[in-house]
Amino acid sequence: MRRRAREKSRLSWHSCVTAQRAWSDCAVPCPVWAAVSVREDRVKRKLEMDRRLIHERIGQLKSELEDVKRHREVTRKQRDRKYTLSAAIVGYTNAGKSTLLNT
Repeated sequence: MRRRAREKSRLSWHSCVTAQRAWSDCAVPCPVWAAVSVREDRVKRKLEMDRRLIHERIGQLKSELEDVKRHREVTRKQRDRKYTLSAAIVGYTNAGKSTLLNT
């Protein structure tokens, strides 16, 4: 546990020193600045990845929806072309509806 913490602090110190060389006029103390910038960078990358995946999924769903609309339109036209009559028998229970249909 302590070894990991030590290695982490070394890595953060190294990135801090590198950042200090690049940004010598930074007003924020380097360890805080380095940690915040790394965290912000990870968050930005994650947000960009999520945004891209969401846009891809939206596009996929839109294309699937178009396929469904097209299929339903085709079946609707076929149903209209056939023009079959349909009827319904309505009545109370035990009124003889099934007997009427079966004879």
